[in-house]
Amino acid sequence: DQDEMIKRTNEQVIAASKVFPSSYYEAYWGGVDHFLSNGVGVAILNGEDVVSECISIFSSEKRVEIDIWTDEACRGRGLALLAAQQMISICVEKGRTPHWDCDVHHATSAKLAEKLGFQWTKTYRLFYASR
Repeated sequence: DQDEMIKRTNEQVIAASKVFPSSYYEAYWGGVDHFLSNGVGVAILNGEDVVSECISIFSSEKRVEIDIWTDEACRGRGLALLAAQQMISICVEKGRTPHWDCDVHHATSAKLAEKLGFQWTKTYRLFYASR
């Protein structure tokens, strides 16, 4: 679609995001500013609407853990692939290794990861406590 454009995650993208609003960055990064200086993110916009996003949920100097989302109405058009490819390029440029974890039952995510060149390394259980 001609109206879609890729943009690095910034304050405007965060303000327009349906899935990764500022509260997400507060929870995972301790704030938007900390993410903007240390994290990596890419969004695909259709006009003012964020229709797909790929961001680092966690990051270190060497590693980036990817979190990705595409609006249901826009799925199946390759937007997640495009966002993830851009994200991976930025990671490589910064000398960080991208990592992709997903639930073993999330076939769409696993298929996308494979398409991007990721390989299964291990399966593990994750325990978490809700607040």
